[in-house]
Amino acid sequence: MKHTRCRSIVLLTVLSVCIYSLAQYGVYTARSLLEKKIYFIANGKMDACSFWSLHLGKFDCTLSRYFAGEGNVDIEGTLNFALLSSAYIEGQGYGARGKMGAEAQFAIEDGDSLKILDLAEIDYVYDSGKMVKLKNGNAHPLILSCEKNRHRILRMKIMIWNYDKQYKELKHFKDIDMVTAFSFTKEGAYRASKTGK
Repeated sequence: MKHTRCRSIVLLTVLSVCIYSLAQYGVYTARSLLEKKIYFIANGKMDACSFWSLHLGKFDCTLSRYFAGEGNVDIEGTLNFALLSSAYIEGQGYGARGKMGAEAQFAIEDGDSLKILDLAEIDYVYDSGKMVKLKNGNAHPLILSCEKNRHRILRMKIMIWNYDKQYKELKHFKDIDMVTAFSFTKEGAYRASKTGK
């Protein structure tokens, strides 16, 4: 009897871990991240990967959404933002009316307004996401812009997937915390590593 109960507990534990893994990583495999090489610095070392999600932080946001019979309504919520290897930034979370989602962009201050950055303009991002060096040589505080919301990135974490050629699917490989810099070129990542941030 005790043996059966033990087996049941172990089975439930394994099942719980599987469900947790599917909930955490399944959405990315279903989305089929596009292949885009990124070079990043973590623990003082440079590494690279092709299928990834770079987490930029969790932020409180106010989003304007249309509701039939109400028009545009401002909804407050909290979103997790990530730059995906598909080359866009998404925010997913929950607000007063349930699940919320939005796209965001990198930006810099341009007088009283913001200048939205194309990823191709970036040489590297450093200081754990606080600063950006552009290919024109200028460095700026980096802003995460989502509709009317402006946020400063404080830390970054990368989730890495490998492509399984046999099954033609992405499989979660590992997560790396405390990413201090990244670039889409090896040379940019090398320059980022020399900033001392």
